[in-house]
Amino acid sequence: MKQILFLLLPFTAFLSVAEEIKQGQLLHAEQLVNQLNYKVLLQDIAKFENQLAKLNSFPAEVIAKSRLLKLLSVEKATEDQRAWVASQAKSTEQLSLANPDHPGQYFEIMSIARSAKNTQFQWLVNQTEENYSNQWLVHNWQWSLFVINATELEYKALSQAIKTADEPTIHWLQQQLIEQTLSQVSNRLLALLLSRKSNLTLLKQLWKNASDQYSYQVLQRLKNALPAEQAVAHIILAAENNNLMSQSLMQLAKDFQHDEIAQQFLLKKLQQPNSAWLAATALSQTSNAQLHHDLLKLVKHSNDGPIRFATKHISTTEIKE
Repeated sequence: MKQILFLLLPFTAFLSVAEEIKQGQLLHAEQLVNQLNYKVLLQDIAKFENQLAKLNSFPAEVIAKSRLLKLLSVEKATEDQRAWVASQAKSTEQLSLANPDHPGQYFEIMSIARSAKNTQFQWLVNQTEENYSNQWLVHNWQWSLFVINATELEYKALSQAIKTADEPTIHWLQQQLIEQTLSQVSNRLLALLLSRKSNLTLLKQLWKNASDQYSYQVLQRLKNALPAEQAVAHIILAAENNNLMSQSLMQLAKDFQHDEIAQQFLLKKLQQPNSAWLAATALSQTSNAQLHHDLLKLVKHSNDGPIRFATKHISTTEIKE
């Protein structure tokens, strides 16, 4: 058995070139790497490899490669750069950091192969983003093709392109979506388009769709994205989606408790069985005098637990206008 293990050791080392380091060693390696001039080395891979050899430190070499790979991800790569990144995608070099709270335990902090593959993926994203922007420039775009077939790569490319597009282009894209395939669109796509410019039609569709993380994100942004009157109207629409009701009521109570329409809606929901406790919880966080007055009137004619709960808690809060 010992002979078998001995024979396996060189093979294992070949499969994975890794080093386990401590925090102090990591900081020292980073200091060595900080001395490199990446702007120069980006353009000359051979010179970069020479600088790596001079570091005489495996952790520093891994950190330097990782940094260069990240910088290359935003570059228009040359053939030499592409070839070097492709070679790094096959690398077995890794760094693992010792866990100070659990002696003998380590967690991977860097993998050159993973970093190289991330760079290759980002190049594909960048190229796809450029393709999208060029199509938008000549108003050549079919949302139906994107909606049906979009991959993670294409969503990331779309996100990048939307961030840099001008406002007329964003408006055109929103109108194209409304005209072409609005009923089939995902919340992720709606949220991307709404991140640059509010659109009431897209918002209405978002509240109709099944809720998810993107619905919640857009709902949280309404306070700053729309005038108060429109924000309240759309939060009320969102509250008709059962999965968004709790967050919507809390948002009305937190950000619009002095708005008359928001107040009326909160009180209405307080008196409906399926939303009473959610509304009571939201109202208990308010300090508006008019709400306090209306709750006192309600509690005189009702023994409902949610109404009594809301009245009790708002009455112990500082009333202010």
